[in-house]
Amino acid sequence: QYNVEVSLHTITQNGVKLIVVLALDVTERKRTEIILQQNTYKLERAEEMANIGIWEWHFVTGETVWSNQTYKIFGEIPQSFSPSKEIFFNYLYEEDKKILTQIIEESLETGAIYSVEHKIKLKDGSVRYLQGWGEVLYDDNGVPNRLCGAYLDITEKQFLLDELKDLTTNLQKKVDKEVQKNQQQTMHIFQQSRLAQMGEMLS
Repeated sequence: QYNVEVSLHTITQNGVKLIVVLALDVTERKRTEIILQQNTYKLERAEEMANIGIWEWHFVTGETVWSNQTYKIFGEIPQSFSPSKEIFFNYLYEEDKKILTQIIEESLETGAIYSVEHKIKLKDGSVRYLQGWGEVLYDDNGVPNRLCGAYLDITEKQFLLDELKDLTTNLQKKVDKEVQKNQQQTMHIFQQSRLAQMGEMLS
């Protein structure tokens, strides 16, 4: 089976109008498009299952690209707007803006892959915790031209850690209270014993 694109053109030759039919074999191009679509679908499914979003930031053009899962992580409808560095920073808390800016600058200077955890505030006011990675990519001349990275939603993990921390804190308080209570009881028993001994000595 072959895929062919057909186009019709009219030309005039020696005063006679002619219809020219052009047929282009696009079978290989169609195969490539199908493979690309299949790979894109697989990538999107993998991102969704792992809850990981991929992004790119191009330094020269300022263009920022988010995968569909990245939009979802930020509580947005996929491809509903064109993301940018400024839009991204609007989701961050002030303290995290400073930390992330410094980490990105250090990555640009050293070329090292960075890893960072921070929280974001969605438009509905809810908070999500993210684990992020980023890597600077260079052109053929060794000049950095874009930053690529990924975000993993670790909100559920963070909430579990917070709950565990609260449980540990409450348990420690109870233990400390019981220890203090036992110490008081031990001291009381010791005092009673001393008084009894003194009573026996006097008698």
